[in-house]
Amino acid sequence: MLRPPSKGFALSVNVHNVRIDAMAEWLEGSVTFIDKEMSKTDVKDILIEENHYASQDFAQERIDDTWMELSRRAKCLGPVATFTVEPKRLVRRIKWQDSPAYSFCLMLALQVAYRKTFLEMFEKEGYTVQGELFERLTVEALERLGLLTHSTAWSHAASNSVADKVEEVAEHLGEPYREAAVEKWTEAKAKDAGLDVICHLPFVDGLAGRPLFFIQCASGESWKDKRHTPIIQQWMKLLELVTEPRRGISHPFVELSDDFRRSANFDCLMLVLDRHRLSRPRNVNKGIWTSGDLSKDMNAWTKRRLPALVKNKAI
Repeated sequence: MLRPPSKGFALSVNVHNVRIDAMAEWLEGSVTFIDKEMSKTDVKDILIEENHYASQDFAQERIDDTWMELSRRAKCLGPVATFTVEPKRLVRRIKWQDSPAYSFCLMLALQVAYRKTFLEMFEKEGYTVQGELFERLTVEALERLGLLTHSTAWSHAASNSVADKVEEVAEHLGEPYREAAVEKWTEAKAKDAGLDVICHLPFVDGLAGRPLFFIQCASGESWKDKRHTPIIQQWMKLLELVTEPRRGISHPFVELSDDFRRSANFDCLMLVLDRHRLSRPRNVNKGIWTSGDLSKDMNAWTKRRLPALVKNKAI
C-alpha cells in the first residue's frame, strides 16, 4: 500500500482528524497502482503504524465511513472503475492502463497528495504537458455528451495572440467580435483571457439562443481559485454575443457530496466536470473510450509518474 499522505491525515484521538476524501484518494491510488487488493485490516494496521490513530475501534469507524464513500465512487465510475468495493476489502478489477481517463485524473490528484516526491522528480517538466492532456480529455468528454467544442489553448499550433483567439472564437460561434476591443479590455500579458474550452449545444440553423459554456480547465490543486474565470463580462466586451455564456470548470479531483454541492454553488458556475464526470461521460460502457492517440498519451504520462508512487510505498 501507499503510505498515507501528510495532507488530510492527522492524529485522531477523540475527534476524527483524518479526512474521508483524503483517505479515499489514498486507497484508490493504492488499489489502482500498487496492490491488487487490500483489506480493512490492512488499512487499519497502516493507520495505527503511521500514528494517525491510537485506538483500533476509532480507526475502524473512519475506515467504515470511507468504505461507504468508495462504494459511492465506484458506482459513479461504473465500467471505468479500476476497483470493486467488497464488504471487507478493495479488489483491483482492471489494470490502470485499461481505464486511461480515470487513471490519468487519479494520478493528477495523487501528485498533489504526494507533492514533495513529485516535485523532486518532475519539477523541471512543468505543467504544460499535463495541461494539454487535460484539455484534450475535457474536450472529448464534452463531445461525448453531445456538445460542440472549440479549444483555445492546448494545440502547439495555436496562436498566442488574444486577438487571434477572439477571432477564432467568434468564427466558431458564428457571431462577430468587437473591433479594437482586445486592446481596450485585456491586459498585454494575457494569452487566452482565462478561457480554455467553449462548448455549446448545436442546432442545424447555426443561430444563437442555445446553451453556451465557457470552460476553465484546472488540473492543479488551486482549481477552486479558478472558478471565477473566464470573466464572462470581459468576453461580452470582446464579442457581440446574442446569448450570454455561463461559466464552467473542469478538474481531476473528487469531493464529498456535500462539498461538491457547496463548491458548485459558486457565482454563475453552471457546469462542473470532476474526475467522475470526465472519466465516465454519458453512454460510456468501457474503460477505454477516449480516442486512440489521447488514450496512448495519457497512459504514457501516467506510467512515467509511477516511480513517484513507488517511492511512497509503506514499508
